[in-house]
Amino acid sequence: MSNKSLQWLHLSDFHTGKDQYGQIQLFESIIEHIESKIRSGQKPDMIFFTGDIANKGKKNEYELFCNSLVFPLYDLLGDSTKIFMVPGNHDVDRDEARATKRYGVANEIPEFFDPNEKGVHERKVLFPRFESYAHADMHTWFTIGSDWLLSTEGFFNHIHEIDNYKIGILGINTAWLSEGDNDRHNLTPGKALIETGLKKLGSCNFKIVLGHHPLDWYDEDVTPIRSIFGKQDVIYIQGHLHKNSGNQEFGAGRKFLTIQSGATFQARENEKWINRLLWCQLNLESGDVKVHPLQWSKEYQEWALDGLAYPAEYRTPGTDYWVLPLKDVPHKSTAKPKKTSLEEDVSILPQGWFLIDNSFLDGKHSDLEDNAILSFFDGRIPSWREALSPKIPRRKIVHDLKTELNDARKRGELRVTLILGAGGEGKSTVLLQAISDLAGSGSGWKILWLSNPSRDILWPNRFLNQLSSDKDTWLIASDDADLIAKYIFETAKSFRRAGRRDIQFILCCRDSDWLAAEANEWQWKEHVIYVEKRLRGITLEDAELIIKGWAQFGSNGLGNLSGLDLKEAVTRLYYASKSEEEKYHDEGAFLGAMLRVRMGSELKSHVKALLLRLKERYVKNETLMDAFAYIAAMHSEQLFILTKEILAELLTCKMSDVKKKITGPLGDEAAASTGGDRIYTRHRAIAETAVEILSETFHVDFDEIFIELAEAAYRFYCRGLFLPYFVKWKFLSDHFLKQGNTALAIRLDQALIKIDPTDSRLIVHLSRLLREAGHPELSIRVFRDLDHGVVGPVRSFFFEWGVAEGVSDNNALACWLRGVALSDNVELKSIENKTAAMCLTGLATNFFKLSESYNNPIFIQACQAAIQIGLTFPLLNEMDRRLLGLYKAKTKAVGASNGDLRTALKKIHAGIISAWEQKEATLAKFIVPASQLTFKRFGKLIGIED
Repeated sequence: MSNKSLQWLHLSDFHTGKDQYGQIQLFESIIEHIESKIRSGQKPDMIFFTGDIANKGKKNEYELFCNSLVFPLYDLLGDSTKIFMVPGNHDVDRDEARATKRYGVANEIPEFFDPNEKGVHERKVLFPRFESYAHADMHTWFTIGSDWLLSTEGFFNHIHEIDNYKIGILGINTAWLSEGDNDRHNLTPGKALIETGLKKLGSCNFKIVLGHHPLDWYDEDVTPIRSIFGKQDVIYIQGHLHKNSGNQEFGAGRKFLTIQSGATFQARENEKWINRLLWCQLNLESGDVKVHPLQWSKEYQEWALDGLAYPAEYRTPGTDYWVLPLKDVPHKSTAKPKKTSLEEDVSILPQGWFLIDNSFLDGKHSDLEDNAILSFFDGRIPSWREALSPKIPRRKIVHDLKTELNDARKRGELRVTLILGAGGEGKSTVLLQAISDLAGSGSGWKILWLSNPSRDILWPNRFLNQLSSDKDTWLIASDDADLIAKYIFETAKSFRRAGRRDIQFILCCRDSDWLAAEANEWQWKEHVIYVEKRLRGITLEDAELIIKGWAQFGSNGLGNLSGLDLKEAVTRLYYASKSEEEKYHDEGAFLGAMLRVRMGSELKSHVKALLLRLKERYVKNETLMDAFAYIAAMHSEQLFILTKEILAELLTCKMSDVKKKITGPLGDEAAASTGGDRIYTRHRAIAETAVEILSETFHVDFDEIFIELAEAAYRFYCRGLFLPYFVKWKFLSDHFLKQGNTALAIRLDQALIKIDPTDSRLIVHLSRLLREAGHPELSIRVFRDLDHGVVGPVRSFFFEWGVAEGVSDNNALACWLRGVALSDNVELKSIENKTAAMCLTGLATNFFKLSESYNNPIFIQACQAAIQIGLTFPLLNEMDRRLLGLYKAKTKAVGASNGDLRTALKKIHAGIISAWEQKEATLAKFIVPASQLTFKRFGKLIGIED
C-alpha cells in the first residue's frame, strides 16, 4: 500500500442504554484496542460513527456514550483524529412527534428535503425526535459538524487535505422518516440534500458519504441517488445490518463502493450475536480501500479477524486484509490480459507517479480563496491549485521554458532541463506552472510527474524503458531532483543507448542540494542535451507582473506598497530583490524581496502572529511552535542538516508523520519547506525573526534547543539507524566554537558523551575543547572518570589524554600515555607518520621536563632519542621542528649523543618505563603498563626490521 493514505476506524450501531454494564465493558475494550494500534504506529486519521449511537434516542443514553467512549477517545487521540457521526433509526426518540406522518411525506410535500428555509420549515415537525441526539455534548465539543441536523442545509460537509489530496466528507440523515418495522423501502435522506452536499465538496479527489441505512432501504429516490453516487465515485459508508461487508454498486452505468460496519454492540459476549468493528485505509493514489474487519472473540477476549466478512477474491494472499477497488471489480480469467495504455488506465503507473493530463488537472482546478492566495504570496508552498490559478502571475521563465521545451521536442532532442536556485526563488511554482501549461490533449506532450521522491525510491527502470513511442513526446518531471539524480542520469543514458529522441526531463532543486549530491560533476552532456536554468531574484518584467497580481487583492495584497503608483511599486520590489541577492547568498532573493516590501517592519508582527497560531496546534505532546523552533534555530545558524529523522525523534512521532503533521502544516502556514531530505524555514529572515521572538516573548532557551537537537540525532544514530549528515551532528560543537560560543560547544559534547560514554572521538573532542578553553583540570577529568574497559584502543584517545596530563604538568603520566599511543597495543592499523611525529615531539618535551625535575639520566637520554627519531619525519610541522631543535641543543650540552635508530627506540621505551614507575597518579587498569608496551610497527615505520 502507498504511504499516501487515509486511515479510519468505522464503528456503528452501539445501542447505548440497552445493557449499561456490557456496553461499558465493550467501550473499554475499544479504547484498549485503539491504544494498541497507536503503539504499533496505526493511529487513525478519522473515526466514523454511522448511527444507532443510542438505543431509544434519550438524553441519558448519549451522556453515557460521551462519558464512556467519546471523552476517553478524545483524551487518547486529541485533535489530530477527526470524529464524524450521523444518526440512525435508534437515535430517533419515538415518544416525540408521534402524530406526525412520515412515510410518503416527500411525495405530498415536494419541498420537504430542499436545503433552504422552506425545506427546514417543513422538516421542523420532525426535529423533536432528534433533539437529544442533536444537542448531545459530543457534537458541541468533539465531532465534526454541529447543529447541522436541525439546520437549513440538513447535512454536514468537511474537506480534509493530505499530501495535496482533498477528501470530502458528507454526513446525511437516513432516519428522517424512520417509524419502525416497515422502514425498508420507505426511507430517504433527501435527494436534494445529497446533491447540494456533494456540490459543496467541489472537485475533491475522493468523496465519502456517511449514512446509516443501506441504499436498498431508500424509497423511489434510490435510483437517482445511486446515479449521483456513481457519477461522483462516492464511497458510501453505512451501518444498520450488523455485519461487516463491502460491495460495488452501480449508478448511471458507473461503479461506486459501499462499505458497511457490523454492529459494535449487539449483545454481551455471545456466539450468535457478535460485536464487530472495521478498520479501513484508502490508498490516495490507486483509490483502493484496504479493509481489516474485526469481531469480538469471547474465547480469547480480544478483537479477532472477521474472516468471512468479504469474498476470498478480494483478500491479499497471506495477509489479514482485503482490498476493495473503488472502480474495478477483480475477476478471475484464463484469458491473456489485454495490454492497456497508460492513457486508458493510470493505475498501471508505479507508486508515486502521475500522468499529468486534462483529467488530472481537472481535479485540481478550484477557485482559491483570497486568503489562500495571500498566504502563497507570504511564502506558502505551492500546489497544483496555485499553478492553475489565473490570479497568480506567470514569470517570464515559465514562457521561456515552454518555448525551449517545445522547440526541443520538434527537433527530437533527448534533453534534461534543470531549474536551480536557493529556497524561496519560486522554482517549484515555475515548474508546476510550466507543466500545467504544457499538459493536455493535442499539446504534443505526455507528462509523467514523480511526486515527493526519496533517496530510497524503487526506481521503475522497466516501466520507463517501455514507454510507448508515438508522435507525442514524454516529459518526465519532478521536484527535489537531487534525491533521484543518480537514477535520472542512468535512465537518460539508457534512453540514449536505445535511440530515444521522444523523451525529455524537467527537474528542479536547490542548487546547494545539487552540489551536495555531486550531480554537477557527472558528464551529463556526453549523453543528453543538458540545460541549467538558474533562478536568482527577479527581472523588472517579472516585478511588474507580480505587483499587478498583488494589486488584485488591494491593500491586503500590496501590503506596505499600497498607495504607490505602479512604477514606484515595481521599482521597490525589483531593487529589494537585488538587495536580497547581495545580503543572503544562499537564500531566496525573490521570497526575501516579497517579504520585505509587502511587510517591511511588520514582518515581526507577522511572524509573532504565526507563532501564536502554531502554539495552538499539537503534534503529540508538543506544539507546532515547538517543532518550528527547532527548524528556525537550525536555519538561523545556517546549519542545513535538519531532516525528518531528527524531528520524528524529538517529537516522538513516526517519520512517515513528519510531512503530514509537521512540515505539511508548516508549509501551509508559509513557515517551513523541504529541500531534498532537509528541512528549512521558508527564508532566513523568517528564521532569524522567529528566533528573536521565541527568545524574547516565549522565553525559549536556544542553547537548550541545540542540545536537544544534537541529543536526538545521537540517540537515533546509536540505535543503529542511518542518519544523514551524522558527522556534522556529532560535532555540532565545532560550529559554535567557531562563533566563539565555547560554553555551548562544551555542553554539546558533554551531552552526547552522557548518551554514549564509550565514544572515544567525542571524548577526545571534549578534552581538546576544555584544554583550549583554559581548563586542563576538567580535560583530565574527562579521561580519569572513565570506568574500566569503556573505551576501545584508539591512538588519538591516548595521545590527547597525554597532552592533557602534560599541560597539567603531569609529565610522567604524559610520557606513559603518549607511549601507549605510539605502541602496538592500540589499534590494528599501523601508526601513521603524522601521529608518530606528534607523539615524538610530545615525548621529547615531557622527557626534558622530567630530566629537569629528577636527577635521572634515563630521561635526558630518552629525550635525545625522541629528538633524533622525530627529526627524521618529513611531516613534522615547522613549530615542532624548531622545538626539537631547541631541545637537541640542550641535550647535547649535557652530553647526550645519537646512536642507531634501534638503540634510540630502546632509550625511548626505557624512559617511558621510568616515567610510569614514578607516575603522578594511578590511572585505570585498562591502560597497558609501560613494561608491556611493544613498538614493532613503529619500528617498521622508521626502518627498523625486527
